[in-house]
Amino acid sequence: MWSKRTKKTIWIILLIAILPGFVLWGFFDSIKKSPGQSHYAGRIYGRKITSREYQSALQAVNTAAAMRLGDKLQQMQQYLNLEGQAWQRLLMLEEASRRRIRIPDKEVVRTIRSYSFLQNKKGEFDEKQYRQVLRYVFHVPARAFEEQVRGDIAIEKLFQEVTAGIEVGDTEIKESYNKANEEISVKYIAALPAEIAADFSVPDEEIKAYFTANNLLFKKPLTYNLEYVMLGADAPENKIQETLQRFVKAADLRDEAKNMGLEAKETGLFAENGPIPGIGWSQKLMERLTNSSAGKFLPPVKTSTGIFLLKIKEKKEPYIPPFEEIKDEVKKKMVSQKSVQEAKKRIEECLSKIKAAAAAKEPVSLEQLAKSLSLKSGKTGDFKFGSYIEGIGASDAFYTEAKKLSPGQYSGVIKASSGFYIISPDSFKPVDENKFAQEKKEFARGLLFKKQNEAFDQFMREVEKKSAAKKF
Repeated sequence: MWSKRTKKTIWIILLIAILPGFVLWGFFDSIKKSPGQSHYAGRIYGRKITSREYQSALQAVNTAAAMRLGDKLQQMQQYLNLEGQAWQRLLMLEEASRRRIRIPDKEVVRTIRSYSFLQNKKGEFDEKQYRQVLRYVFHVPARAFEEQVRGDIAIEKLFQEVTAGIEVGDTEIKESYNKANEEISVKYIAALPAEIAADFSVPDEEIKAYFTANNLLFKKPLTYNLEYVMLGADAPENKIQETLQRFVKAADLRDEAKNMGLEAKETGLFAENGPIPGIGWSQKLMERLTNSSAGKFLPPVKTSTGIFLLKIKEKKEPYIPPFEEIKDEVKKKMVSQKSVQEAKKRIEECLSKIKAAAAAKEPVSLEQLAKSLSLKSGKTGDFKFGSYIEGIGASDAFYTEAKKLSPGQYSGVIKASSGFYIISPDSFKPVDENKFAQEKKEFARGLLFKKQNEAFDQFMREVEKKSAAKKF
């Protein structure tokens, strides 16, 4: 159906899309490190995964990120969780191996030669350009890159095998196209907590009583502040250890780093289980922090951007601040909760009046009703499913409810990020059937691709469970 080049481009996009998506599962996030397992990185389907296998997978996902982000890789790296992506790649490759998916050398060569970024202006594979890209862009030896490509192809074939029976029919295509392209506008009445909050006046004794009854809501998490120095990713082991020992013996890390021509930095306080400022997200580092105390140095942390030598400058245990210190925060939270409760009460009263008027076959004026209950009324512009309605929020619930209604009918209460709403259809713009006929084929491809991704995502969730995967 598609040309080889189009398929290859789509697969590169897919490979990049698949891996970050799985990070949302929390894959391996809750797994503790086992002692005495330093020569192995983990276990999948009962097979021990060597540290070398893990490093190869980490290098592969870093290459994929470089293909995607180019020179923005370094500034975006702290948000990518490449360690997590490497484990997910290992899981997919292990599943491919269990299904006896084998990739011959000639297919690897053919795939590499098809990459447009490795071809000259004539569309021919350029050996010199290939070597330069590997050396100066991806920073990976040819043999390692070729094995990465072999793995990419294996994952592609696994994807194709899992999603082979998935199709989209004409009815599904038309319904999805309509949903993506038809436009609706609605009239609404809204109870907005932010506007209601402005009318609240809360005495200090009530705020204090709220804090006393709900002080756990204001508990601050475990936080750390690290001092660190970054060495080059290619720093030899003897230099790493020598530098670390000098820091350990030094009275002041910052001064010693300066004497060595290095720069020491500080993260500032950050919460556990989040990205580390200036370094990024690292499950391994967080595990080490949990078992260490202030003043201690951590084992060197190796990433694709560099090698970090770190000292815990401060470790602040979870605590509940004194009331006077966070009085404004307590008041804000209390008022926020009360305004939400009041908004919900008003919108439900509004709905009762609309239903009573409908039962009595009396007309309803949203403007007058809103005024009587100190609510807001208005009308949206045209919007589609999956869009954003300015000042309101995501459109999906509004679209879904409006499609069920005829002119003059009213929805139930709809909860949005900005407040509570009752809507009534105002206008409807159907799709252009001629445009649909022109775009149907391309739209169907995108719809199929989305459906395949969803199925593969579910499949990998099941593989994760049955493989009993464990990180050491």
